[in-house]
Amino acid sequence: MKKLLINLTNHPSQEWNEEQLKAAYSYGEIEDMEFPTIPPYMGEDEIEKVIKKYEQIILKKSEANLLTVHIMGEQTFCYGLINRLTKHRIRCMASCTERGTFKFVRFREYVSPNEIDVSGHH
Repeated sequence: MKKLLINLTNHPSQEWNEEQLKAAYSYGEIEDMEFPTIPPYMGEDEIEKVIKKYEQIILKKSEANLLTVHIMGEQTFCYGLINRLTKHRIRCMASCTERGTFKFVRFREYVSPNEIDVSGHH
């Protein structure tokens, strides 16, 4: 299976610096996916429909690829989609930066509380 990193953010990988690209390629080839527009007035039921749509698109890609999803954006959408994807054992990552000026530091995996043991490992 081919390794693939889906970049589901508002920051296309073409804009990433060399350090972030190098870290990203360790998860596979990079594929940018447009982050949905989630207006503040959108209700939870509407957001759920968007989450289901993205879940289906990503699950389809997981049939032929070993996926990691880099997901950053509107928190309720991210939370819902991350919960669904991790149940399918699809790894989800956040990018970590220094505060102030954006300076990529590393990727950090989203982990459900039930996946963490008392030693902090999963």
